[in-house]
Amino acid sequence: MVSVRMLQVRRWVKMYLVALIGAGLLGCTGPSDVKPTKGVEKYSKLAPDGERKAYVLIPESSGYLGATVSTVYQVWIQDLHHTKDEKLLMTASETSGVSLAWSGPLELQICYVKAEITGFRNFFTVATQDFPDAPNVEVLLKKVAKLDECGIP
Repeated sequence: MVSVRMLQVRRWVKMYLVALIGAGLLGCTGPSDVKPTKGVEKYSKLAPDGERKAYVLIPESSGYLGATVSTVYQVWIQDLHHTKDEKLLMTASETSGVSLAWSGPLELQICYVKAEITGFRNFFTVATQDFPDAPNVEVLLKKVAKLDECGIP
């Protein structure tokens, strides 16, 4: 026969395991729009209308136990006037870099020669309660032979 104390211990262990598993699952979610606190802004491009800025950020590596890790490139976009909101558009590694080009105030090209792209968002909007009809910025991913070909039709 199982004692009351043993039942309490089992219940406590189950709750503890559920909490650990839940914390582990939350820790394994996909990339978020939380900008790294440390990193280097490689370069940026201002939209033709001056309303937005797209930029390439190289987050500081955490140095996983001395292992060789490919440089991660992140492409962010920031609204400069309405919300000041920033969104992560793309994350890539195993690349020699990425290039940015605005084809107009509402179209951004992200160009690469070779890359392992682990995250990509093809739009950005700054719609707010005060500005509900804000148009989306379309984000295009383009493979090029050379990075300086970015923006060439």
